[in-house]
Amino acid sequence: MAGEAAGIGCQWRLDILRELRLRNKRESGGFSELIASHGKLQEQLNAVQKEITRLEYQNNELDQKNAALLSEGSSVSGSSGGKGNQRRTEELQSKVMKQAEELVEMHKKVGEVTTQLAELTTQLRKKDNDLVKKDERVREATSQRKRLEEELDTAKKELASAQQTNQALVDEHQALQLAYNSHEVKLKEVEAENDRLRKQLMSYKVKDADRLNDQNEKFRSDRERQLKEEIEQATREPSVATATSKHSSDKKPRKGSLSVTEGSICPTTPLESMEVHDNEVSALCFDGQGNYMATGGADKVVKVWCWREGLEKLEAKCNLTGSGASIMSVQFDHQSKMVLAACNDHASRIWSIHDQRLKHTLTGHSNKVMSAKFLDESQKVVTGSHDRTLKIWDIHHKTCAKTLFAGSSCNDVVTRGVRGGIISAHFDKRIRFWDLRYCVSPTIVAAGIP
Repeated sequence: MAGEAAGIGCQWRLDILRELRLRNKRESGGFSELIASHGKLQEQLNAVQKEITRLEYQNNELDQKNAALLSEGSSVSGSSGGKGNQRRTEELQSKVMKQAEELVEMHKKVGEVTTQLAELTTQLRKKDNDLVKKDERVREATSQRKRLEEELDTAKKELASAQQTNQALVDEHQALQLAYNSHEVKLKEVEAENDRLRKQLMSYKVKDADRLNDQNEKFRSDRERQLKEEIEQATREPSVATATSKHSSDKKPRKGSLSVTEGSICPTTPLESMEVHDNEVSALCFDGQGNYMATGGADKVVKVWCWREGLEKLEAKCNLTGSGASIMSVQFDHQSKMVLAACNDHASRIWSIHDQRLKHTLTGHSNKVMSAKFLDESQKVVTGSHDRTLKIWDIHHKTCAKTLFAGSSCNDVVTRGVRGGIISAHFDKRIRFWDLRYCVSPTIVAAGIP
């Protein structure tokens, strides 16, 4: 490639040199003829001048001879030979006249030659001026050619640098393309593995659901069988049952015990069964008026249902999403406009029912939140967690107002209306009563009820 470039550079230099020589020959052709004619005229002029000088010299000699003859004629005019001298004088005068005429002709020729010489000189000057201008244009063309050569060299260097950069970019692009293809293959493998694991998880969930259904069915059948046996046993011993009922009617029921009235029925079958979540249901709650019911489960969704009194059925109203883990408890506020849920991701959340938007996220526990309830006409919230604390939250300011240290994991909390009382159930078999008006420590700790 370098040899071809050098050959091309020499060729265009030779082309320029050949063009310059042709132009020089073309422009100087007219001048050569002019210079040759000028030289011939100059030679003719020199010859004429020499002839004029010779004629002037002869004329002077003839004048001298004529003067001498005139002097001689005057001296001998008185003597005998006057007529012969006169004839000779006339001859000399005629000869002088001829010489004078020739001199005049020569002077005319000199004037004509001088005029032609002046014209040729003028033309020569014009040609010289043209040559000067053309020399100037040649110099400008030469400087422009040098400048273009320098620009061409610079452009060649830039082209070589650009080619190197382009080659580097092409190599880098190829490397990136190979890396992209490798990552794409890995991504497809990961997606395939993810699909396989998702299908496996769904199969496990289906198996768990079937197992739970089998267990529930077995429990229900065992319970029905046990109830049938109890009923048959009761029908086989009527006297004993009557005596027992009379004896028990004579006694007063113990305070705090459950009393069974005659003719009471124990339900054995549900009125209706509905599948409301994609996974197990862990919490449900009616609102204060009994118009709405909220359910929460392991699918991280809180669902709100409308209860149709006359139809005795539930209709779906909305789904509240945004939880990061299972729902542990749900509750409506006193106006049935908001839903509070305790979540397994260490947080509690409050949704608005009319626009299904998540309004507040209460974070601060270090373990899962098991229960959450409204306080003070839904202006505050109390939450109980497995981190052995209860927290009081101010909804208006979105801050934790108090932290109550219970010393044991909290499983549930209930509130005592507007009096500010809280009861919490704990893992250590105790319930604790909290009076927020006076202190932050439990006033009563009950280990059991007799």
